[in-house]
Formats: sequence, structure tokens, C-alpha cells
Amino acid sequence: MILLHETETPYNLPVLGIQKGYPVWHAISSLPCSAGSIELLQMARKIGAHDCWIQDAGSYREHFDLFKNSAEIALALGAIHATTSEIGAALKLKKGQYSDENCIISSVTSSQMKSILHSALQRAPSFYALCEIAAQNILQFFLDRHGAFQSAAILCGPGGTGLVGIALAQCAAQKLLPIDIYLLNRKQKLTAAEETILHHLEQSGVHIFTHVPAKSDLAQYQYLFDALLGNGSIREPYGAVASAIFALQRYPHNTIAIDLPSGMDPDERGVYDLCVCAAETYIITLPRRCHTHIQSERYTGIPLLVMSGADKKAIKSVSAGIGGDVPLEGYFALQRRPIAEAQAFFSEWTRFIADLSLGCGTERTAPSV
Repeated sequence: MILLHETETPYNLPVLGIQKGYPVWHAISSLPCSAGSIELLQMARKIGAHDCWIQDAGSYREHFDLFKNSAEIALALGAIHATTSEIGAALKLKKGQYSDENCIISSVTSSQMKSILHSALQRAPSFYALCEIAAQNILQFFLDRHGAFQSAAILCGPGGTGLVGIALAQCAAQKLLPIDIYLLNRKQKLTAAEETILHHLEQSGVHIFTHVPAKSDLAQYQYLFDALLGNGSIREPYGAVASAIFALQRYPHNTIAIDLPSGMDPDERGVYDLCVCAAETYIITLPRRCHTHIQSERYTGIPLLVMSGADKKAIKSVSAGIGGDVPLEGYFALQRRPIAEAQAFFSEWTRFIADLSLGCGTERTAPSV
């Protein structure tokens, strides 16, 4: 049950036009542990809030601050008013039942993710090496879930996600899996190393196309991998990429999105008019803000988290734990870990991030993947 406790804003919030003393409602779940996190986040999504607005995430005190309109919507959805003593009793009960199974994964902005990659590049031989690690994990994860495919195509855009798509094709070809590549707006931007990789792929029998696929072209494939746009998306898709997204929209049940569905803003601006609908989305390293948006559910399909070459030092460098959070439900399959092991890992990781956000724990070593 969601409880609403009315109080007053302790200070001015000029960005929101809120003055000190303005009424605010704390929304908490009466359920303990992860069940409470999930109930609270589900309520937040229904009223149009972002997961990243949660306060004290992962603790028995986690809550949302709601102002008048949002509080009224929450009440209409079944939340109830609670007195100070009732809230205190609920928190006391939750604190006694709190356990390490309350697992939260941090989400990051697109700028934070760029900083993570920049930091990771300081310890990686090349950007393509990071893409290869992500691609290997994506392919192995996919094969564990679905087995070998009979035919597949990867649609690669001009940015880093497109390069992950090329690396994914290379990994598939090494396992003798039949795969084709569509290069959109990328041919003129290839480095010498990428040209060599594509040349080797062609020699191994991979078909590489540079035209925009028609809907009929894509009908022959068992699976379609969307690697058109990703973390660097800043505007509405256009040109060849937009045409490819339009073609992909006909096949939502066999489309796999890499990092995020093309046509979705990586931050909090929502979904553009033209966006891929995927059956699964393989999120690389950490969820972006867009993955916590209520609109994203119909486009991402099943969200699955895979690791790239960005190590914990890179993630620590941007204090990635400060801000938004996503419930672990749906992300248990990280690196094919058993649920119990995944819970233990993220409990430790959440505590580590919490220490960072408080400015302490700098000598503590991040949990290893």
C-alpha cells in the first residue's frame, strides 16, 4: 500500500517554482524490501514521474516527494493519507524487515555514460575493444536465451552503437552464424581498422549492404538487431536511419535493440515520433534515464543488462550512483548470474555507490563483476 504523508517544503525550489513552506507529500510503500521498491516505482510511473526522482533509494526510507497534482493522482490510484505516527510505525516495521535482497541498479544520464566510456578508454587499447567486449556479452547472452539463429541482420548506424553492431557481426561470424550487415550513414566514416574488419567479414561470407533495407528485405530474417542509434541520440531520427527505423517497425516481435531502441532519447525527453519497438533491449553497462521512463516500456520490450569493458573505476569516476534508480526486477540475468548471486552482487554494489554519493568510502574497493 502507498502511504502519503503531508509536510512542508523545507527550502525554496526555484527551478520548480516552489517556495519554502509549500505543501509536499512523502509517498512511501508499506511493503518491505524489494516488494516495496517495486510497488513505489510502479506508482511513480503511473503518475508520470521518473524512477530517477526517488529519494533514499534502496533503503527502508525510500520515497518520492509529490506536490499537489501528483499527490491527487496518487490518491485516485489508491494511495491513502497517513499521519506522522502511522508513517513512523510503517518505517519502523520496514526497517526491521529490511534485508540485502532490496537491490537497486543505478541509472545514468547520457553525459555520465560518455564520461564512463571516456574513463574506460584510459585503460582500454581502443574503443573498438570495448565494443567487442559488449558484443561478446550480448551474443552469448542472446544464445543462452534463444539458441543459435538461422538468419539475422544487424542494422548499424553512424555512431558507437553502430560499431557495437559491427563487432556483434564479427562475433557471430566467428561462431559460423549466418548474419548480414546494413551500414547506414557509416560507409564514409569507417576507419582503416573497421575497413579491415568488414573486408574479413565479407571474405567469410557475410553480406554487407549500404542501402536502406525495405520492409520486404527484412522479412527473410529470423532476428533483426537494431544498432542504429544509441547514447548519442540528441534529435529526431532523419534520412536513411529514419527510413530503416520505419522498416523495422513492422517486425517488433523479432527485433533486438542494442543499448536502447533507436528513436528513444537517452535522457528524459521521452520517445520521438519514429521509434523502434523491440522484443528485447540489451542495455550496455548501466541503464540510461530513458529506460526508467514510463513510455519506454512499450518500446524496449524485455530489458536485459550486459556489461561492456567499462570497469568499476570508470563508473566510480562519474559517481554514477547519485540520481536515478531502476528496480532489479527484469535485470537478474546480468552476466547470466543466478538470482541469489545477482542479488548479493547488487546489494554490495548499491552500498558501495551509496558510500560514494555520501562522499565517503573512497578507499573501499568496488565489487568485482
